[in-house]
Amino acid sequence: MSTVIAGLALLISVFALFVAIRASRASKVVRTNTLMLNKKIIKTQSELKSNFSTLTGMGQRILDTQNKLELLQDKLTQQDFYDKREQNYRQADKMIALGGGEEDIKECGLTTAEARLMKILKAK
Repeated sequence: MSTVIAGLALLISVFALFVAIRASRASKVVRTNTLMLNKKIIKTQSELKSNFSTLTGMGQRILDTQNKLELLQDKLTQQDFYDKREQNYRQADKMIALGGGEEDIKECGLTTAEARLMKILKAK
């Protein structure tokens, strides 16, 4: 009976050793995977920081471009206004040259004072 117990003890010991070896290998795999995942996390964080920095820079450039665009639109609007006013004065000048009166000159979009002043200046 003692040989049966000894054999059983040996079998249990071999089984325990087998389980310990498998656990050790599994532990190594887990450690390796953990290290690999940590490296990927660090790389991903670095890429994320880089992307955030790039996006921040792009956002600032977009805002700068938008501000420039608004300034250009304002200048264009002012230029259109001055072009229209200049056209009104040219038409009034032609009217005066053709002998038109104050009422004719006012039809060009000028105020009464502007029409009178142009007539006086043209007379000189």
